[in-house]
Amino acid sequence: THMNDPATYSQLYPVSDYMGYSIFIMLCCCLPLGIAALVNSIATHNANSRGDRMAAEQSSKYAQILNHVGLGIGIVFYVTAIIIVVVLYTIILQS
Repeated sequence: THMNDPATYSQLYPVSDYMGYSIFIMLCCCLPLGIAALVNSIATHNANSRGDRMAAEQSSKYAQILNHVGLGIGIVFYVTAIIIVVVLYTIILQS
């Protein structure tokens, strides 16, 4: 095997598939974006296995973007929920 062989290079240095990140986002932050990110993570894994580096890089980038957006949505959701709970709790204590 030569290092110039694209399949060998892709297998030795695979593109990150963000599989764990996608599963976390799907379960804890934003289900729809997590599912879309997981689909792209699987596509990245499959492209890495085939040695198709360009497809792997494209799917990896989509997975990363979807995960970051899902994380942002999750953070906003949880912070908003905490603020609402604190405000309601404070209102209940004052009455």
